Amino acid sequence: MNSTTQHHLSRALLARLPPELCNEIYAHATNDNNPSTSFALPFKSKTFDFPRISKTIVSLKHHGNNGLLALHKYHFTEAREYYSWVMNHGVTLQITIKFTGNLLRFNMGDWTKKMSKHMEKLIKCYPFIPIIANWDVEILWHPEEKGFCEARNGVTASVVNSMLDCLFSFHDQKVGVRKGVLGVVLRINNTVAVSYMQYVKKFGLASFLRLSGLAAVERRMVVVAGKEVVRVVGRGGEGGLEVLIDEPETSANLWDEMVLALLTECK
Repeated sequence: MNSTTQHHLSRALLARLPPELCNEIYAHATNDNNPSTSFALPFKSKTFDFPRISKTIVSLKHHGNNGLLALHKYHFTEAREYYSWVMNHGVTLQITIKFTGNLLRFNMGDWTKKMSKHMEKLIKCYPFIPIIANWDVEILWHPEEKGFCEARNGVTASVVNSMLDCLFSFHDQKVGVRKGVLGVVLRINNTVAVSYMQYVKKFGLASFLRLSGLAAVERRMVVVAGKEVVRVVGRGGEGGLEVLIDEPETSANLWDEMVLALLTECK
């Protein structure tokens, strides 16, 4: 047998271990203490830019062991098996949407149509995307100030929920209900927070925090001006509200007044 033939044969590190124990090792090699990375995955990220409206970044991440995955090129059986395990159990689809549009001119139907076409093309290239159990969505809410100030109350939640409906329609429902984890973070920047108070607006947070029931586990969180305010974690569409920020007793200053207004919205 020549050296070239030997190079292409599979090699084993754990040849004497039963498959069940190998899978347990693979599970321990994948944990949240490892840095999030796209190493060895089919694609790192895709960007869909709608000028003057939004930019959406879709990426694949995992918390696996890069060293073990790197052994794939040396034809180790365990590296191939571990890659398969990560793809089936350890991958998260991360979607970040930065919204910068004018809410008075924004057409939700057009956005949904364009994003749906992008998602359809992406899934055609990577048909495993709908059956990824874990989806994390982050909404960076930076609308134009004038449009936000003049728009109706509750438009923030209305737009965000419609965006989520569009995205989650591409998540396999059976996978979602059985083992899916859907996480959503709404990040509202400083400028919008100031306008919220100055023009006495409402985001419609109670509507945003209402769980969809599309996954075994759901998480929704609101972050305002870099501060985590509230979150809801639940199963089967039911969850309890958890306040993450110190609740002031009185509105002694603008920040305390805003916190009280936000918490009132969530109830």
